[in-house]
Amino acid sequence: MNELAEAKKLPPSAKKDSVIIEILYQIIQIPSENVSKWRDSLKFYSRNNNRIAYLLDSIREADNLINGVNKINGSKSLLSIAKELESKKYYAYSSYAYLKIGAIYGYILPDKNQKNKAFPYYKKALELALLSDSELDIVRAYDYLGEVFLELKDYPRAIEYLKIAEKRQLSNDIQYMLPTIYASLAACYLGLNEMELAQKYYQKISPILEDKKYGIAAGYRAYINHIYISKVAEYYFLNNMYQSTINRCKEGLEMIAIFEKAYDYRNDFETYKLSYLELLHKSYFKQNNFKEAYYYLNLFEIKQQKFFENIQKEEINELNLKYQTEQNKLKITALENENLKKDVEKQSTIKYFGIILISLLLAVIGITFYSNFRLKKKNSEISKALLKGQTIERQRVALDLHDNLGSTLSALWLSIDTIDKSKMNTEEKEIHQNLRENLEKAYNDVRLLSHNLLPEEFEKQGLVPTLQGFVRKISKNSKIRFDLQIDEGFGRVDNKIEFELYSICLELVNNIVKHSKATEAKIELSRTERQISLKVSDNGIGTFDNESDGKGMKNVKARVESLNGTWDLVSKENEGTNSQINIPI
Repeated sequence: MNELAEAKKLPPSAKKDSVIIEILYQIIQIPSENVSKWRDSLKFYSRNNNRIAYLLDSIREADNLINGVNKINGSKSLLSIAKELESKKYYAYSSYAYLKIGAIYGYILPDKNQKNKAFPYYKKALELALLSDSELDIVRAYDYLGEVFLELKDYPRAIEYLKIAEKRQLSNDIQYMLPTIYASLAACYLGLNEMELAQKYYQKISPILEDKKYGIAAGYRAYINHIYISKVAEYYFLNNMYQSTINRCKEGLEMIAIFEKAYDYRNDFETYKLSYLELLHKSYFKQNNFKEAYYYLNLFEIKQQKFFENIQKEEINELNLKYQTEQNKLKITALENENLKKDVEKQSTIKYFGIILISLLLAVIGITFYSNFRLKKKNSEISKALLKGQTIERQRVALDLHDNLGSTLSALWLSIDTIDKSKMNTEEKEIHQNLRENLEKAYNDVRLLSHNLLPEEFEKQGLVPTLQGFVRKISKNSKIRFDLQIDEGFGRVDNKIEFELYSICLELVNNIVKHSKATEAKIELSRTERQISLKVSDNGIGTFDNESDGKGMKNVKARVESLNGTWDLVSKENEGTNSQINIPI
């Protein structure tokens, strides 16, 4: 504050304005109850034909877009501002703008799969911050990068960035970011199962939070505590400390109720709620408290459904906004064409009539090409939305199978084990044993089916690791020996292609397991520059073809056709079946 007072004593000049703007900019980076007052002061100075002040004020306007419906447009606006500030060598301001863009993907958008997109913006923010003299922006960039790796559960890399942030923050007089850094470090060490180190860092937080000179608000305090509590709950659950897990989860939900009021524009706290509710359900189930387990499972399902609906609403709003924008452009184009037509009618000579006629023809051709381009883009967006909808539905069905039917079968299995067999005769014991074995098999089948519908690694790592995990599991649960061969360096391909190929594999393998009576089966996946090839074969009895009336085979055929691919199937009696699928890329 003394620096601001001294700056105001300078004689009127552009230099004075720049110094005051810089000081105000640094002040508004520190969370406090008076931050709005300092933002108003910054807005006042931005009225003085100062381009940098105008750009800083534009960052606030972009914030309004981000916190409203059009978050993606807000990020585009920020990117434009960031690039201009960088070109003018205002690296600290540009770094702040890039951090804001990263935060949109890291915290504000509801879809957790967007978090990976935050990383390049945070890296760019760090690069620019290191070119500046702003230690605050440097620390913030290191901290945000650490939090991204914490979310991705890459704890060693998260610790690497957070340790640098801690060291640089400790070298400053103002250390208000230390609580977040310490909470994240504590969470990392919990993820590595190192409780003592985690507690060491968590104990450092309280003295800073209580220091009145920082004026840290209640919502920010709750958020800091949540970072630690969420990992403690996971730690307790993994170590079979179910009552401690329950206590921490309930405490975490209380923290979210506080900080979501302060950060109502963020959507990531909804995913945190779902994580706490899922742990509560599982912990009560482990304690055989089925009433509470069912209560939290039901609450989890309700909130998850609402969460997915919100994601879909966000996407619909984005698409609707894009659609309205394009409709307005078409109306403008139509109006311009109408005016052009009126001008043509005013012309009296054949020469002008011919020129204008050609112009109209070119305009029509242009609009046709433009409309076709928009239609193709729209079809692509619809295709992506359908794929996302299929993914969400598979997740929902998998969750229902695992948590509802799986829980019921597990409870029945446990109940059967509690029956006193000493009073049974031989026949009753055989019936009891047969029932127990069938329930165990049904439970394991449901678990395998729920996982195979859409494994967690599919979204994170793609087709190849998912197929590898799938083959390992199916080999353990089947008498058939499966062999998987994938070209080295196969890599990632389009999401739709990966999704459909995985679904095709599921159908063909399921058919082998159920009908082939094979002892061996092979899955081969390869690619060239122009196509992907999938070959699934077995040494079974071979009694079907791709024109079969079976629903599974029709699904395979439909999926291959949706990718414009070909499916050749050779099935010979007592010699096995060979499916060859080629997909163009």
